[in-house]
Amino acid sequence: MRSGLDADDQDSSTPGNENTLDQSPDWIPTIYSVLMKRRRGAKYLCCSINAFIAGAIIENVSGMPLDQFAEKNLFGPLAIEYYR
Repeated sequence: MRSGLDADDQDSSTPGNENTLDQSPDWIPTIYSVLMKRRRGAKYLCCSINAFIAGAIIENVSGMPLDQFAEKNLFGPLAIEYYR
């Protein structure tokens, strides 16, 4: 939540806010258009774009859909049965 991207879910004027992403048919090109606003780590802002980017990185590196990766590497080892 300290990426420095111009994204703040509490500020609809930021291009990377959650509502903008939700309205986009494909988040990846939308994310590529979001510019840096500040130095990484400088300010904490709640923004879904960061969680989505982390998930996309995990999918790309692991070659697995995020839900399958989480089942195998997180929920399974922790014996968590009920999640969605």
